[in-house]
Amino acid sequence: MILGGDVRRGFLLLAVLAGCAPAPADPVALGKAYFTGFDCIKCHRIGEAGGTRGPDLTLIGFRKSRAWLDVWLKSPPAWKHDTTMSNYYLKEDVRGAVLEYLVAQKGQAWNGIRPWDVADLQNDSVARGRAIFE
Repeated sequence: MILGGDVRRGFLLLAVLAGCAPAPADPVALGKAYFTGFDCIKCHRIGEAGGTRGPDLTLIGFRKSRAWLDVWLKSPPAWKHDTTMSNYYLKEDVRGAVLEYLVAQKGQAWNGIRPWDVADLQNDSVARGRAIFE
């Protein structure tokens, strides 16, 4: 069991080791790492994974412009006063990386199987239309 000073040394060691890990050279990969680290998937769905409290971001790269997303990430409550999304006060480089990840989201998280293309919906145009809309 780690107690007292041992806990602080343990956290310090983890911080040092994390600082030694090379950052991904790919800005989309770096943005995904931040997205994962901030636990954004808890509220937002991408592909088949994630929560439903916030918008589904699977196709956000088609739905919102880079400029709009950047303004939103700077301060969600400044853009929409009644939003449930907190302002995370992201540093510019972090925000930029998350922005790169989001603008890259154009449905590839479905791995080629779009929700409206599943066999169960092929003969039900209303249900298929609902899946496309949602």
